[in-house]
Amino acid sequence: MIVSDLKEAVKKSFSRVKSHFEALEGEVRHNRDYLIKQNNSIESLNAQIKALEAKIKELEDSKLSFSQDINSESVDVSHLDSPSEPETSSELSDSSLSNDISIGNRGVSLDGYSLPGYSLPSYSLDIRAFKEDLSNILSRLSRQEFMTFLVIYQQEEQIKLVTYESLSKELKISSGCVRTYVSGIIKKGIPIVKSKYNNKVIILSVPSEIRGLNLKKRLIQIFYNLDPSQKKLGDKF
Repeated sequence: MIVSDLKEAVKKSFSRVKSHFEALEGEVRHNRDYLIKQNNSIESLNAQIKALEAKIKELEDSKLSFSQDINSESVDVSHLDSPSEPETSSELSDSSLSNDISIGNRGVSLDGYSLPGYSLPSYSLDIRAFKEDLSNILSRLSRQEFMTFLVIYQQEEQIKLVTYESLSKELKISSGCVRTYVSGIIKKGIPIVKSKYNNKVIILSVPSEIRGLNLKKRLIQIFYNLDPSQKKLGDKF
């Protein structure tokens, strides 16, 4: 009897131990599968990170190449825009130019257009794209460039014949500074037409396509937003 009970107890003990080992084995197998999945996920993430790093490097290389191309083009444009001889007040008066230029002809397409002693360069402008990107273009202008563009816009309405000298007087800065700002305006996407009278005097104008957008109120509002303390356009820079 005692031997029989002992055998039964040992049998139950072995059964419990077996169940315990089976439970441990199942847990180990589960943990092993989990670790394998985690390792696979980590390897996948590492592959994605490497792909992103390669893409970033490719974009940076493209950006560097693009910037170099733009800088190269800017130098060429600056060279072309530089007038061979600056205008002087003794070379031209507003009244003499008014006799040679019909106000009604100002603002038309400049391709192939000319008057005796008055040469106009050709230009092209996608006005729809310009209008859609106008806010972005204006935001790229410095305060001084924006002021210069606004004064060109207004002087063309008031005195008709806008020169570096007339801008210099209005803005109270040198003609050299005006030239720099005008070149900056052009490079940043706003076309300013430069026409020559007798290959000496530079006349500046805003293309009629841009004037057709009726920007005056918008430009003036942006001007006062730049510096609320400004009272008039004639205030110094």
